[in-house]
Amino acid sequence: MTTASSTQHSTKGMLGQIVDDWNLFWFSNGSATAINRVRIGVSACTALWLISFFGSVEAWFGTDGLLPTTLSGKLIEFEESARWQHWSPLWWTDNVLVVRLYLAIAVVLAILSAVGVGGRVTITALLLLVIGWVHRITWLQGPLEPALVAMLAYLIVSPGQSLWKGSNGGEPMHWLHHLALRLVQVHCWGLIAIGVLSQLGNIVWWRGEAMWWLAASGRSQLLSLEFVGSSASLVNALTHGLVLIQLLTLGLLLNRSTRPLGLIAGLLSCVGIGLLADQTLYALLIAVGLMAFATPKETPK
Repeated sequence: MTTASSTQHSTKGMLGQIVDDWNLFWFSNGSATAINRVRIGVSACTALWLISFFGSVEAWFGTDGLLPTTLSGKLIEFEESARWQHWSPLWWTDNVLVVRLYLAIAVVLAILSAVGVGGRVTITALLLLVIGWVHRITWLQGPLEPALVAMLAYLIVSPGQSLWKGSNGGEPMHWLHHLALRLVQVHCWGLIAIGVLSQLGNIVWWRGEAMWWLAASGRSQLLSLEFVGSSASLVNALTHGLVLIQLLTLGLLLNRSTRPLGLIAGLLSCVGIGLLADQTLYALLIAVGLMAFATPKETPK
């Protein structure tokens, strides 16, 4: 009986410790400073992403464009996807001015979000407009759009403080600040992990040829085919180096003592993703997510 009782007590103690660690990880009190930085960065990425479409609105979404509403609707039907899953007010018109006005309103909301005007209301409105635009550009999406929608949703949990409130030195601690920050941290870490795992699932990354293929297909901002064709060793070094630096980022970010090195490695990874692999805005968004790791020691509840 004594052994059974001690075992039961030990089990309860272990479970209690797991619950305490879980609560400490997610629900500690935190300041708004770090989430303010993330909000500004995510809002800036959103504005840049929206602005990037202004010049091509007519070519893609006008009446004579490549993806007018009628053709896009038929493509959705061909894919046997429910129309409600692609909801957007932009399905009602091919008017270029209306589409540009929609983008302009979203850009203004992104700027207000960055400053901190309107708090959750502004971010929620921005998120709805972003989702509406994502659904309209379904066939033009890349890895940026799902990550951007998620980051905006996390900011609704806690948008932090407006810039002028932060400058007055008033910064009350709250567990929602910490929770929003943790959500961004976990998601950002997961994005890097998924990215490097997808690379390791392709033989060209194991062989060290990936940078050559990126340059040959015109999917690199920095590399040209002539440049990478001059040195196989350079191609191998860049390919394996990008994979290695991402793996280092994942490992170093998990430990508080090595986190500063993890942030440096993560930023180097973003440079590689943005310039070598031609995913500039996506890399910028990941760099913004990495800001969530640059936080002071959490204050327990």
